[in-house]
Amino acid sequence: MSDEGIYARGVAPTFLDCACIIENCETSIDQRDVAGIDLSTPVVLRNTSNAGLFLQNCPGAVVDNLVFESCGGTNGAIHAFDTGSFTLGAGNVIGGAGVECSWPLTIDTAAFPDPACVIPTSGNTSNDIQVRGGNSNRTGSWAPFAGLDYVVTSTAGISASGALTIGDGITVRLQSSQRFNVYGTLNSAGSACQGIDFVADEVTNWYGLRFFRAAGGSFS
Repeated sequence: MSDEGIYARGVAPTFLDCACIIENCETSIDQRDVAGIDLSTPVVLRNTSNAGLFLQNCPGAVVDNLVFESCGGTNGAIHAFDTGSFTLGAGNVIGGAGVECSWPLTIDTAAFPDPACVIPTSGNTSNDIQVRGGNSNRTGSWAPFAGLDYVVTSTAGISASGALTIGDGITVRLQSSQRFNVYGTLNSAGSACQGIDFVADEVTNWYGLRFFRAAGGSFS
């Protein structure tokens, strides 16, 4: 098994063959440092031990018409890391019976799925959005998606120059011994009708939200 099927940094790959299959890698496509990249040519990403698609520093990315099968590694089908806002289109096929991925989407605190994203709520081992770490210096928001929670599996952070707003109706679940470290700004924009929940994902201890000197935010 190779590390990456395709590694692209500062350049966007062009797929001329719509029957392309990239399989049996740690990560099928590792894409970095291209703002506004459009990955919408049909490609099958299969049997990965880390992620089907990894995006880093690709603000404004659009991912559509990709098929993710058996991406059972730590980060599942799509891993967006320090990439700002991005969009997942309705043409993606993520998991399904017999080809489940571990997660449909993994993000860090510097990745912001656009409210227009289409993320499946079934067909994968864990049908939520995984949050793995990060120490964000970006400013952005997490949008609510019906039937999906944000599950913190590795301690997440917001740096002094970063700001994160958590949208109304979101539930953030923190796994055992995980926490949010806030050095910058954390806002929760909840309403009386829906609200925002921060809860333990397991019966064992979780360490909640930790605000450090000069940190700030608002909760409503």
